[in-house]
Amino acid sequence: MCFASVVPAKGVSHPWVAQKLANWISELGDLTVTMKADNERPIKAIMAEVRKARGEGTTTLIEPVPEGDKKSNCHGEGAVNTLKGIIRTLVSSVSEKLGETIEPGQPIMPWLVEHAAQVRNHFQTQDNGRTAVENLRGRPVDNVMFELGERVLYTPLQ
Repeated sequence: MCFASVVPAKGVSHPWVAQKLANWISELGDLTVTMKADNERPIKAIMAEVRKARGEGTTTLIEPVPEGDKKSNCHGEGAVNTLKGIIRTLVSSVSEKLGETIEPGQPIMPWLVEHAAQVRNHFQTQDNGRTAVENLRGRPVDNVMFELGERVLYTPLQ
């Protein structure tokens, strides 16, 4: 699974960031997790806050990534590159539908970044031929999703 969000700054200056990370970890269903990151002070601080936010009954191990070890974070780097591509595609598609350019600071961008991760989780197949969501749930899922910016007509239920 991949999760992504736009945050205002590195570190613990915004408490909601640690809570959001803790919630994402909870979605995965494991009570014991290992977080890996480099030794930057702001990153270490946010990981400590995530550990606190996860609360009792959970175990959150923090494992530093050795400096200069490119292979230790290859999955993370690959996910970032994939997300960048999905984000560019979504921005292009929505810009075309709206007939105007979407700039990085516009209000849709934080939502679009999170949506890009969900698109990846639901539609990109992994080595075993299943998506991340299928692997998490243990069964195939119905991946029906409207295109971002698509007009949907509906009749409200009574």
